[in-house]
Amino acid sequence: MAYKDTLYLPKTKFPLWTTRDNGELPYVAKTTDDLYKWQARSNTLIDARPIRSPGRPTVREGSLHMGHALNEILKDTILRFQVLNGRRVQHVPGWDCHGLPIENKALGELGDLKKDPAYGADCSRLWAASVDFGRDMSIGPKVLANTAEAHRNLRNCARFMLANLNDGAETFDPVPRSQMGLAERYLMHEIYGIQKEAHEAYLSHNFPKVVTLLVTFCNATLSAFYFNITKDTLYADSADAQPRRAALTVFEHVLRTMTAIIAPILPHLAEEIHATWKGPHSDLSVFARGWQPLSDEWDDPEVEQDMDELMEVRSLIMCLLEKARAKKLLKSSLEAHVDLVAPEMTQGNQSELLNLLEKHFDELDSLFIVSRVNLIDKADYKPPTDEQWSFTKGVGIPIVHPSRRRNLRLIDWKRLLVVVIVVERVVEPAAAVSALVWLPD
Repeated sequence: MAYKDTLYLPKTKFPLWTTRDNGELPYVAKTTDDLYKWQARSNTLIDARPIRSPGRPTVREGSLHMGHALNEILKDTILRFQVLNGRRVQHVPGWDCHGLPIENKALGELGDLKKDPAYGADCSRLWAASVDFGRDMSIGPKVLANTAEAHRNLRNCARFMLANLNDGAETFDPVPRSQMGLAERYLMHEIYGIQKEAHEAYLSHNFPKVVTLLVTFCNATLSAFYFNITKDTLYADSADAQPRRAALTVFEHVLRTMTAIIAPILPHLAEEIHATWKGPHSDLSVFARGWQPLSDEWDDPEVEQDMDELMEVRSLIMCLLEKARAKKLLKSSLEAHVDLVAPEMTQGNQSELLNLLEKHFDELDSLFIVSRVNLIDKADYKPPTDEQWSFTKGVGIPIVHPSRRRNLRLIDWKRLLVVVIVVERVVEPAAAVSALVWLPD
């Protein structure tokens, strides 16, 4: 009979001294050496006042009563505090009776903080608001990770708008609705509808609907669409340019409305946005402002209908650009021109889509994020023969290499730098410079 079989030891998940195999001997030797080093360093503090902890060592093997465990935790906390103050203690806080660190042994049971990080109170509140409390709820590492990603996207959208607003320090003249572009009016219509639906959802305690509205708006409308089409305007236009002021006006309305919507669910994030954005606010808390609904002038169903049709065309163009990008024919969508070939362009017989394209023709290059959009009659359209590459979706939307377009006078000045870099491969540098000088201010 082995010696360990004669011992009455409590059942525990921690390895016992008598059951330790030979593979752990180097680890035991190292931790023992560390213990001796700590004791030697502690003994050098001759003048330091010693402190004795009542009772046995801080942690013991075996199952403990809750009251005993609380006492051990409190004693361990006190000992750690006294060690930081230079006092001498009898044993290392956080080590068991064998001289092994409890944190290392309990790592497998408690989990790794890097793999399972602490997401914070806002993440927990967002998860609680996103689930239907009337049904079975699921929670786990993957669910919390997805919730943390949604919270991170909300925060990043707010950071992007705050950065362009210079944390509220930048002053600009707001642009009225009548002078805004199609994308700005569409975004204001979307946030107006979201605010109205969120208010009704709060009254009915339908918190998952509020979370869905916010996450969808930030991911699909803001990050994937509006932020991309306004980067050139925000970074290249002058401070007093009307397109840039229109974008900042939209950011101001969206940020104020979005902060009010997320405040009941994510109070810490709302207070952080409110504290950072000091310009239009003078209240101490975001909850002191109350609910400030947007004006009914932003409700524009016609703009929503127009954008829905243009977004379908945009999706087709993005698919063609992705094919060219997959074959490494271009790096950015700004390196391509888009020809929208209309089947018929007679005055008496034009489709609604064609009328819509003509109505918003000046904004198509920004909406599609390309160098130029050309609306061509099918009778006048000649298939390209000398271009380096061409992609066509169905009938009517070919995307060709920019070397086919050599007239710089038709290029918007915001896209000029990108287009000139491409065109210099097919024209003389002097011609490109003269074309730049020819362009109006």
